[in-house]
Amino acid sequence: LSQGKTFMEDIGFDGLVITKLDTDAKGGLLISLCYELKKPVYFIGTGQKVDDIMEFDSTWYLDRLFPESSH
Repeated sequence: LSQGKTFMEDIGFDGLVITKLDTDAKGGLLISLCYELKKPVYFIGTGQKVDDIMEFDSTWYLDRLFPESSH
């Protein structure tokens, strides 16, 4: 979170690319970053390969975050 704030102050950016979602059990970092930096998420990485990078989909993310409430 502090690294994101530093980048924002030093160079600025339009949105976020979040990697390593496969290692963040609840994905809480993504919510914290969006809230604190007031920036949208454009892409996420869910693994080690290039094919594991995908455009951010809020429905996919919420289903992963709250699997018991999936359709």
